[in-house]
Amino acid sequence: MTGSVIQLLILEDDRVDAELYERLLSKIKGYVFETTVASRGLDALQLIDNQPPDLIIADFLLPDMTGVEFIRQLKQRHDLDSLPLIMVTGHGNEEVVVQALQMGAKDYLVKESLNRNGLHRSVHNALEHAIVCRQ
Repeated sequence: MTGSVIQLLILEDDRVDAELYERLLSKIKGYVFETTVASRGLDALQLIDNQPPDLIIADFLLPDMTGVEFIRQLKQRHDLDSLPLIMVTGHGNEEVVVQALQMGAKDYLVKESLNRNGLHRSVHNALEHAIVCRQ
């Protein structure tokens, strides 16, 4: 998938955070992202049903549901092995991290420590895992 256009869905209700993810991702060599941003879980689910992206970056705390509830609903509709999701939160809580990863999130990043290298590694690993699962 390196070098190709990656359809990315950012599920984030804070526009500043969504723009930060886009800015960090634009600096990753080898990937070109076409980004759609949704601020509510239900809106994101509808977008995914209509056109599944290659990757989802989702905030844990949304106006209409938690990230865990989003993953639960997404799993009922789609295979999370071929539709990788990275959870991002402002509140690092080990219990929530474990729950999100057990439910199918490919990684869990804390906003305060988010940087280009960490996001790049997470995105690369999630996309590579999806490629293997699709084959």
